[in-house]
Amino acid sequence: MKLKITLFAMLFMLLAIPQALQAATNATVQKEGLQVRDTPALSGNIMTSLNVGSSFPVLDEEYGWVQLQIDRDTTGWVAGYLVEMSNDKDRSVATSASDANIATVAVDELRVRSDSSRTSEILGSLNAGEQIEVTGSSHGWAAFSYKGHDAYVADQFITYSSSAPKSAPKKETTERVEDKKTVNDDGSYVRSIVEGARVRTEPTTDSRILTTLQKGAELHYLGSEGDWFTVETMDGQQGFIANWIAEAVHSSPSIGTASSIETTSMEKNEQTEQNSSDGLSLQGKTIVIDPGHGGREPGTIGSQGTLEKTVTLQTAQRLANQLNALGATVILTRSADEYVSLRNRVNISENSAADAFLSLHFDGYEETKATGITSFYMNGSGRLLAESLQPEMVAQTTMTDRGAREGNYHVLRENSRPAVLLELGFMTNPADELKIITSSYQKNVVKGIVKGLQAHFSNVQ
Repeated sequence: MKLKITLFAMLFMLLAIPQALQAATNATVQKEGLQVRDTPALSGNIMTSLNVGSSFPVLDEEYGWVQLQIDRDTTGWVAGYLVEMSNDKDRSVATSASDANIATVAVDELRVRSDSSRTSEILGSLNAGEQIEVTGSSHGWAAFSYKGHDAYVADQFITYSSSAPKSAPKKETTERVEDKKTVNDDGSYVRSIVEGARVRTEPTTDSRILTTLQKGAELHYLGSEGDWFTVETMDGQQGFIANWIAEAVHSSPSIGTASSIETTSMEKNEQTEQNSSDGLSLQGKTIVIDPGHGGREPGTIGSQGTLEKTVTLQTAQRLANQLNALGATVILTRSADEYVSLRNRVNISENSAADAFLSLHFDGYEETKATGITSFYMNGSGRLLAESLQPEMVAQTTMTDRGAREGNYHVLRENSRPAVLLELGFMTNPADELKIITSSYQKNVVKGIVKGLQAHFSNVQ
């Protein structure tokens, strides 16, 4: 009998350990009868409701929704603003390796291969946030153990706890361009926005590395090819650098964004109009614009079928053009209909040392009469930014003022830079939706954001 009890106790402990490890972050319900849905959307089916004060492990977050482990066999989604998050920041991960050999995956679905080649067998995949113990590095590939096998991942998609793994051989040179700016005859150059950005022989991630750049290093801009800039290295070689880790800059403030150095005539007209009306330069400011959702994540869907991800990108592109015209360095977290994880959006903000991070969204609510604009923040610097933006956006659009509020969103909570999440109208309100999709409304809300940024930087300088 004692043996049975002992075996049962051991089995119970083994089953409980994974649950305990998952509960590094908990959410406490702040509203009685909080509805739990099967998907992170108002259109999701209601599974159950929760009592105020109850607490559950957090599994995931998606744009204002939090996935909870309700019980051992049930998970569901709740509105993030109706729960209070708590992090166990003291939890340590046991490892036999030093921190210098620990790397964190920076993208979702990173392929794990049997050898240091893109043609080698795929053993599996890793997702953003997972950690690996790197045992070595060779020709752009990091070696580690995967399910008992020797394996490799492309090391441009991982970040180390320190600058590099101890065993990594340093075969590439590093450009150090601290005291001079390298530009071509018309003033165009490309600047690295991350530490260790790689310049390659071809516009592909598996081509040979010519050199690596320090953050802020600048190279002669020759042109662009797809998602890559063509550059000239310091020793005169032609190379390619991905436009998600670099930005093209022009001596004229009306041209050049982080994703493209081309500007359409319509955009130039808007820029000229903005310059003449607003005047105050944003030269020297780095502003990250985060168009909410994208790819497989459509966001809120309006009554007329409008997708939030589409109008956030339209608005972000208009805003980028205006800010470029005023001399700001602008970085978009996405420039097309593509999925970007919340973690990667924050990484872009951190790596670029953003002076302002603006996450653009359009709201949704069960009550279709809900209307207005809201500015969310999480920390003191974010609050100052939100309180500068909110009145200007309301003034330019004449929308209902829902105020500047604290909001527990991933892109704010995990972001050390001045960051706001802007809800620019309600997709679920038919009247709001008809406004949101018009170019006139988007131009007005952009004008409000620009004026708010100018007021903010005038006050904090």
